[in-house]
Amino acid sequence: MTDRPPRLALVILALCLLTVPFWAPLLDVTGTEHEYSATQLTVEDDRVQVQQDSPRLKQINGLDCFRERSPTRTCGFESALLTERSRSASYPGVRHVDGDPSLAARDRYLAFPGDGRVFERVTGWNESAQSYRLSVERVNASQAVADVSHPVDQYSPAVQRAVETGASKSQTDLREAVVVNASGRYYAVYTSGTTSLLSEAPGSERVLEFLAVITGAVLLFRAGAMGNEPASGDGD
Repeated sequence: MTDRPPRLALVILALCLLTVPFWAPLLDVTGTEHEYSATQLTVEDDRVQVQQDSPRLKQINGLDCFRERSPTRTCGFESALLTERSRSASYPGVRHVDGDPSLAARDRYLAFPGDGRVFERVTGWNESAQSYRLSVERVNASQAVADVSHPVDQYSPAVQRAVETGASKSQTDLREAVVVNASGRYYAVYTSGTTSLLSEAPGSERVLEFLAVITGAVLLFRAGAMGNEPASGDGD
């Protein structure tokens, strides 16, 4: 009889160690896990409405200002354009504009909390006055929501699961809610919480993976050597 570990078990262990770089990352046991939630966006009386409100739903990609919990300087300035309709703004050092005269903005559309009306930023260059002219124009809310959305199959599986079930988890943080078109219904998917897992340590993880592969190679070599050794047993 022999007290060596069975050769088959040694081979299996060696193969597990050799393939650590392939299967270990799939376990996602380090880092932060982000919880996604989804709420439907509807349009009533040409105003965008959130079906289930949440303090975690702070910004929607494509609809600037809509979920702002406190006024930002940009949103505060542009809210004044709702009554003044337009405003001139000189820009020091600019004497003429070639090509696109618009002032860059994070999002094409904007709306305001508790209001739901959707507006489009409009900017142009007034050559004679040597200034920009800024205004906002109300647009069709349904069309704006459709414009900022993308089909559900263009998003990650985690976003798709959130739309299907109302919640999911992912390693990726959605810094802004995304608008998803699911068979003509629109949903805002956003990060609703986080769960801290083991701390990420990429350098240490790579070292451990390297050591696992080396150990697996040694064990596989040992298993091969065992196969070439003569079987031991009781004498005649």
